[in-house]
Amino acid sequence: MVDTPRPRLGDISEILAPAQILLVSRGGPFGWAIQRTTNSRWTHAALIDQTSGGLWIVVEAIAPGVYGTRLEHYLEDPAYRAIAILDVPKLTQAQRDRILEVAWLSVGQGYDLWGCAGILVKRRLGLEIGRRMDAKGRRFCSEIVSFAFEQGASWDLVPGQPTGQTAPGDFYTRPFVRLLWEWPT
Repeated sequence: MVDTPRPRLGDISEILAPAQILLVSRGGPFGWAIQRTTNSRWTHAALIDQTSGGLWIVVEAIAPGVYGTRLEHYLEDPAYRAIAILDVPKLTQAQRDRILEVAWLSVGQGYDLWGCAGILVKRRLGLEIGRRMDAKGRRFCSEIVSFAFEQGASWDLVPGQPTGQTAPGDFYTRPFVRLLWEWPT
């Protein structure tokens, strides 16, 4: 088996644009549980943005909550076994700006662990209790992405699915979402 070299930011910087979606796959017990529950390899989702100084960053929700971090973190950390960049080509620049505004205004909110449990209960047991378990004002990773698209651009990324019931792999399978890049290939 030949190892595919880890990508560097310079390898993908030409395809990056604000309000794109980052998907990653990570091992470990929590990653394994997400993969089993959602039947997808993707364990985390975030929104890509760029600072005025040119630094690529992501807005994401992980414990303890919503915050921003460098995009390079996902490229450099060997714990991430797969990475994908997705785009919704039909978005206008104004919609992209508003999506990111909504996401950045969520920074500081807590992590919605109950929402994750709601997805497990619904997808594995078929019980509709996720909405009652949703912690108002808190978000998990794919929830912040869905919420920002819905509130910022009136765009339902996963039609028929409440924002609090979306999983990272749901974005990968949408017909209007385009896969721009994936590693390993």
